[in-house]
Amino acid sequence: MLDPTAPSYDLDDLCARYRIGSEHPDGALRRADLARKLFLTLGKRWAQLPAEVQEKLTAISWATGLASPLRAFIAAMPSADAITPQRRAGGPSDKTPPERDAPEEEEQPTRVKLRGAALRPLTDSTFDSAADGAASNMERRQEQLEMARDVAWVIHVGGVGLIEAGTGVGKSLAYLFPAAIWAVAMGQRVLIATHTKNLQSQLLDNEIDRLRTMIARESPEIAGALRATVLRGRNNYLCRRNLDRAVDAWLDRDNDRVGLSESLLARAIVWAESSSIGDREELRLSEDDDGGWNRLSASGASCLSDGCSYVKEGTCFLHQAYKRAERSHLIVGNQALLLTSTRVPYAPVVIIDEAHSLEDVALAYLSVRSRRRNSLVRSIASRQRTQGVRRPWFSRRDGQVCGRTAH
Repeated sequence: MLDPTAPSYDLDDLCARYRIGSEHPDGALRRADLARKLFLTLGKRWAQLPAEVQEKLTAISWATGLASPLRAFIAAMPSADAITPQRRAGGPSDKTPPERDAPEEEEQPTRVKLRGAALRPLTDSTFDSAADGAASNMERRQEQLEMARDVAWVIHVGGVGLIEAGTGVGKSLAYLFPAAIWAVAMGQRVLIATHTKNLQSQLLDNEIDRLRTMIARESPEIAGALRATVLRGRNNYLCRRNLDRAVDAWLDRDNDRVGLSESLLARAIVWAESSSIGDREELRLSEDDDGGWNRLSASGASCLSDGCSYVKEGTCFLHQAYKRAERSHLIVGNQALLLTSTRVPYAPVVIIDEAHSLEDVALAYLSVRSRRRNSLVRSIASRQRTQGVRRPWFSRRDGQVCGRTAH
C-alpha cells in the first residue's frame, strides 16, 4: 500500500530496497528483526503522506470493517489517534480551475535547423563516427547503415517503404536515427507503432539514449532538443475522477465496489499522489486486479474529456500524456493505438515495427463478430448492391467476417 510501485513485496526484496539489514544470522530471528525494521520504515512513510491521503485511507479501512489489514496497520501508527475517520467527498482540489472558453491549440515540437549536411549524408557520417568511437561498443554493420539510408530516403521524398530486416541488424537504431534527425530539423513528429510493450520499453529505456549519444557526436543541438515519449491506450492511465467515484462507493458501502479490492484502492490513492504519469506499468498489478483496474482507468464512456475538472486544472494523467506527445518528436505507441485512437497527435511520418502483427491487430480491433454470419453476410451484400457495389468479397477467419469491395 505505502510503496505501490515496488517491483516485489517479498521481505528480503523490500529490505534490500530500503537498505535494511540485520545483525542476526540467518534464521527466524533474523527475519523477525527485518520485519520489525521494515514496519518502522513503512511507519515513517505513512507519517510523510499528506493528511488528506491519510484521512482517505483511514476512512476506507473503517468502511471495510474489522477484517481490514489496512485498519490494523493504521491503528498501530503513532499518529492514528489524531485522525478521525470521516467521509470526504471525492473531487479535485478546492481551488477554482481556470475556465477554458476555447479548445487548446496543439503544441508543436521544438525545431532545430540542420547545419550543412542533408539527412542522408548526415546518416552516413554519424554511423561511421559511432562505429569508430573509442568509447563506443557499436560495431559497424553494413545492413544497418543501408537500412538507415533507405529510411532517410523514404522520409525525405515521401511514400511508403517496406523493409524486412533479420535478427542482429539493429533495425531499431536504423530507423530511429533518420526519424529523429528529420523530426527535430522540421519541428515535426514521428509515430513509432509497435506490437509489444517490451519493445516500447526497450526503445524508451535503451535505444533512444544510445540514439542521443550518436547524434551528439555530429549535432549536440539536435541531441539536446530531441524529445521522446510513450503514449499508451487510455485504459493504461489512472482516471482521478474514477478514483474519486470508487472511494465514494467504498465509503457508501454500496454494490458499486464489487470487483475492487481494498488493497488496490489504497495503493491507487497513495500512487496518485506521487506518480507523474499515472501509467499502470508503474503499479504491481496481478491478474486479480484487472477487474478493479478497469474501474479506475480512463477508459469507458464515463470520461468527461475537456469538461472534467481535473483536465481543466491540468492534473488529468491521460490529458498530460497527450500533451507530452504533442511536444515530442518521437511518439512510441502500439499498433492498436495507431488504428483506433482519434486523440493521437498528428504525425506526418509513421513507422510500424513488428509489422507482421498488424493484420491480426486490425482484425482484432476493426472487425465485427457475429454468431449469425450467413445472415450478416447477406445483409451486407444486399446493402452493397443497393449502393452500386458490383462484386462484394468476403472471407471468414476465426469466426470473424471481413470484407472488401470491388467496383
